Amino acid sequence: MRSALTSHPAPAGHLLLVDDLDKDGCHEVFGKLRDDLWELPIQWVVSGSSSRLEPPADTFFDAVIELEPFDLDGLQELVERRAASGTGAEGLLLRSRAEPAIESIAPSTPRRALSVIRELYLSEDLESATHRLAAQSAARARLSATAARVLDAFVHHGPTHAGNEQLLEEVGVSRSRVVQVLAQLEAEGLVTAQRAGRRKLYAATKGGYSVRKPLEAATASRLI
Repeated sequence: MRSALTSHPAPAGHLLLVDDLDKDGCHEVFGKLRDDLWELPIQWVVSGSSSRLEPPADTFFDAVIELEPFDLDGLQELVERRAASGTGAEGLLLRSRAEPAIESIAPSTPRRALSVIRELYLSEDLESATHRLAAQSAARARLSATAARVLDAFVHHGPTHAGNEQLLEEVGVSRSRVVQVLAQLEAEGLVTAQRAGRRKLYAATKGGYSVRKPLEAATASRLI
């Protein structure tokens, strides 16, 4: 990084964005390397699922901001910003497919909203995907706050086990509680489970709300 900054100096310094950094990664980079990074002409913006920072990483950042779930207006603005980044045809398709989704999931975290919109955008059967979304959103609305957080975490982390440390930190409950919640979600049809050696891996049920899959079209990559 020192070499790169020397080769490409910027009068006002550099801005570096780091997305979805977990607690261990934050401690490794901004804790152990804190003093070295302080010397570099870089302004850091780091996002993650937890705002709790362990010393000495807690002294690296000037400000820590916790984002609340987006309301309907916030989700609509998110879609508009995404739509504006592509071609006119891409933007029109994204708006038409996102509209029925955001009304049913608001308020929502941007992560969950993008997961929903991505599935609808790539769906070859929009009507079926929209029906599945409505059914799953209704089922999610009946869950406790803890169960909803666990479900959202499995949407993000994709097939994983109940002891995933980053997931546990994100939902803020014990492993035993996550196991209990997963049994409920499996009974509701919101997660599925499969054996992988001695571990049981859970994944959010495939459908309008929960699929995490690679992008299938180059034309969609800029929007989702």
